[in-house]
Amino acid sequence: MAQDEHADPAGRPMLSVIVPVFNEQGNLRPLWRRLTESLSPITSDYEVLFIDDGSTDASAAEIESLIAEDARAGVIEFSRNFGKEFAMLAGYDHARGRAVVVLDADLQTPPDVIGAMIQKWQEGAEIVDGVRQSTEGLGWARRCASDAFYWIMRRAASTDVVPNAVDFRLMDRRVVEHIRSCRERFRFNRGLAGWVGFRRASVPFVAEKRLAGEARWTPLKLTGYAMDAILSFSALPLRVAGLLGLTISFLSFVYLLVILLAHVFGKPPAGYSSIVGGIFLLGGMQLLCIWALGEYIGRLYEEVKGRPLYIIRRSVPPARPAPAPAATEADEGPG
Repeated sequence: MAQDEHADPAGRPMLSVIVPVFNEQGNLRPLWRRLTESLSPITSDYEVLFIDDGSTDASAAEIESLIAEDARAGVIEFSRNFGKEFAMLAGYDHARGRAVVVLDADLQTPPDVIGAMIQKWQEGAEIVDGVRQSTEGLGWARRCASDAFYWIMRRAASTDVVPNAVDFRLMDRRVVEHIRSCRERFRFNRGLAGWVGFRRASVPFVAEKRLAGEARWTPLKLTGYAMDAILSFSALPLRVAGLLGLTISFLSFVYLLVILLAHVFGKPPAGYSSIVGGIFLLGGMQLLCIWALGEYIGRLYEEVKGRPLYIIRRSVPPARPAPAPAATEADEGPG
């Protein structure tokens, strides 16, 4: 590919790289070095937008030094930690590229895969998913839980979720604009990428070990994330609650019929154990159904308050890349 041949004549960079950051001071400079090394053979017409999601370490200072060294880097600094999903949304809101890539700051998503993504985009794909083939050092329990999550999502959710596809993906400008229009509070960007449609392709990669720092995705946080994903795209828990009610009602009717027949034939059963067991069973099922209903009501409560999805404390946009020759229509990517 000729360097800079896909620059937009209006000055929009060909590529925006969004990097959500939360306490990643030890990873930022190695990430920058690998990213620039990976993109330099492809194009210089790109910008890198760091989203500082309320970091409490020296990440902000490290980002400032990178901005001072290269004007193509910029930063959006949140007033506090809002979470990765909202950091990505802020990146989509402020990225200017004709194609946008989300890259993890911990180097588990290798920057050298971006070149293959750009090639798929130029061939006509509007969404290019990074599909994780394996993860170095990931235990079997975590792998089994991940497989179970994708299995449930593909069967229960009203969206196309690519198995093992992570947030590492390239999206065309048109796709980004539609993702931006989805302002829901309980976000699952992997599901939204499938919900909006468009032509998709995938690029496999091996997730590397975290370079520095510790992973913050505890089993409890991962469970909550999975619940948010399922509840955001599926009414299955409510349907399961309804099926449980129908099933228990049917079994109760059968049990009452058995008791009636036993009385008719003079052999009534001793009822204490069955009554207590039935009370506990019905009570547990009722609480389970109330919990499922409460999850949806709680989400409605959060949505109707209408608070901003994130708050920006400070913003330093990347400098506009140097002008480049306009691309011909045949050379341009989709959109």
